[in-house]
Formats: sequence, structure tokens, C-alpha cells
Amino acid sequence: MNEFRVKLAPLVSQICNRLGITHLLDYHCGDTPIMTHLKVNQKMKIQCYDPNVERFKESALAGELVFYSPENEPDISVIDDVELLTGVVCVFAIQTEDAEKWIVPLIEKYELQTFQRIDGGFYAILYCKPNIKIEVPNGA
Repeated sequence: MNEFRVKLAPLVSQICNRLGITHLLDYHCGDTPIMTHLKVNQKMKIQCYDPNVERFKESALAGELVFYSPENEPDISVIDDVELLTGVVCVFAIQTEDAEKWIVPLIEKYELQTFQRIDGGFYAILYCKPNIKIEVPNGA
């Protein structure tokens, strides 16, 4: 597992414990998922998904928490996919010097809770935006 992902394991563990997360999706996990580095207090279902790794090619299912920190080149187009798969919160941890390229698309889709630059990139903790429809009666 690359060291960048390992550095984020305590943060992901803390989020899981505080929010009582019971289903985590490690999206684009590479060959070595984060699950072996998590320390959580509750039973959790952890699904690993990566279309480029044979044993993790199975379709991704929505998770309460989605962790996206690819071992290969990050792909900004996954923001839409992750949005559809996130039940409560997602963590984007990206190795890049161009964090600005990511921040605007992320805050258009999510409620930003934390954005932090770290060596070699950044992480962002984001919550799903409420999906509220207000219906106005005819004639109002």
C-alpha cells in the first residue's frame, strides 16, 4: 500500500468510529486496500473496488463512507461516481500538487467539512448535500 493511503487510515478510522459507520467502500483501492490499517470499534463491512484489479472488479455498492485515494493517477471524473455511491460521508485523499483543480468540483457536489493539504497532496472530508425538494402547490 502506498504510504499516502496509510497516513490517512487513522483519520478514516476516527470518522468511522465517531459516525458509527458500518459500511465502507474503498473506491479505486489498488492492490492493497486500506482495511488492514483501520482500527474501528464496531463491526464493519468493507468493500474494495478497483476496475483495474482483477480481484476487486466486482461492481461497487454504495457505502455510508466512501474512501477515494487511488494508488494510480487520480481521475477527477470519479467525483460523480463517488457522489452516487456515498451514503453519508466521503474522504478524498489525492496525491497531487494541483489541489485547486479538485476543490471547486468537490464543493459543487458535497458539503465540505475539512480540506487539508498534506505532504504530496490533500485530503477532503465531505458530506452528502441534502436532497430536498420543495413542492409548491399550483396557484401559490
